[in-house]
Amino acid sequence: MSTSLATQEQFFSNPLSALDFVDRITGTGVSDAQLSKLGALPAQAWSSLMRVAVHKHGVAAPAGIEIPLPDQKDDAYTTEILEGVGIALGTYLGIASVLAGVLAAICSAAGAPALFFAACSAIFGILALGLAALIAFLKWIIQPELHSSIEFGGKGGTLFRDILDHHQSTDWAFRDFPQSVASQWEVDRVDIWTGNVVDAIQMHWRGKPGSPYADKRVSGRKFGGGGGQLHQFTLQPGEYIASVKVKAGVVVDSVQFKTNMRVSDRFGGGGGDRETTLGGGDDAQGPVIGLLGRAGGVIDALGVQHALQTHHTVAYGGSGGIPFLINLSGMQRLVRLDVWQGAYIDAIQLHWLNQAGDLVSGPMYGGYALGGVGGEKKSIEFAADETIQSLVLRSELYVDHIRVVTNKRTVDFGANGGTERPAINLGGRKLLGFVGRYTKFVDQFGVIFAD
Repeated sequence: MSTSLATQEQFFSNPLSALDFVDRITGTGVSDAQLSKLGALPAQAWSSLMRVAVHKHGVAAPAGIEIPLPDQKDDAYTTEILEGVGIALGTYLGIASVLAGVLAAICSAAGAPALFFAACSAIFGILALGLAALIAFLKWIIQPELHSSIEFGGKGGTLFRDILDHHQSTDWAFRDFPQSVASQWEVDRVDIWTGNVVDAIQMHWRGKPGSPYADKRVSGRKFGGGGGQLHQFTLQPGEYIASVKVKAGVVVDSVQFKTNMRVSDRFGGGGGDRETTLGGGDDAQGPVIGLLGRAGGVIDALGVQHALQTHHTVAYGGSGGIPFLINLSGMQRLVRLDVWQGAYIDAIQLHWLNQAGDLVSGPMYGGYALGGVGGEKKSIEFAADETIQSLVLRSELYVDHIRVVTNKRTVDFGANGGTERPAINLGGRKLLGFVGRYTKFVDQFGVIFAD
């Protein structure tokens, strides 16, 4: 009994050395950072993990160690732990399997029968790799669609965006006229390649009447694949795109443009079981002047950019998730920032007063997965004369930490993982909005501001 209790206590306190052994002999691909996070888990976390693994997923309990039945909270807690660490369930079960095998060997040395447990461990270890892929696929299938005010469509493809907000990048749309600014240009034409779906899309601009570039034309990048028939939607002088209607299923099936003068034909096929209108809901954002989204061989998802987004934009984090924009151009002042925090920034929600003095509560961005938002909620209430002076983020694939520095105090959210990014200085600048990307966590976070 003393051997069993000692082994159990050692196992639930910090099995870091066993995890290192697991990583070396199974090739589960646990990173140093994940290994560190796993090793730092408290006894309660390891207890829940092993209860679920043994009693619900068939991991063989090591001889001499009694693993209690999981309660109703253990499943949710296990999901939260694994997502916080950043490993799939299948990978964890492979780890748990080998850990059980290691402990079976320990107990065997103490005289306890372990052959059966070792055999189960080996079999389950082989199945775990396939299970990890299956779990990932099922989560992708059943995850609800994420909501974005600036992007709509399926979940595939790689990110694209017309670069309109600065001219340091070689991909800046107006790079041939380096002395110009985005406000001196307007949409001239949109090229759309379609068949049964929208295959590709490209934006073109012309200099605004009265600007030094009134007789100039520039073209953006073509996004998407090489298929489809070309259609061109050309705007007249003084005409601008107010909104874009998108129909989509797993990809974008069709698009239709509404201007201040007319409504275009619908370009694309007749499919798509969902429909939305991008833009047109807030005059403060201005007309649609560019595109963004995700594409591969076709356009998977489509979004729009407004004049608001031509101002300075600085954001840090990963490139996953769905984009969001919190438009504060008509704000009187900030009221409260809510942050759900754990190993990463799980979610954020902002509250502010509009020019009429009404309280506006924006959507919560983050926590969008099975099981809902995780982490502990922490808030900062802004005084009437309090303003944000700077933001400092730590990030890699997700946003790990946000430091908010105001003219009165400093408030930190999140953990200390990731790499510290350069401070975003807002002193003497006008805050126009927050931008980012989100899914289960906040993938990316930043601000739009004007000098």
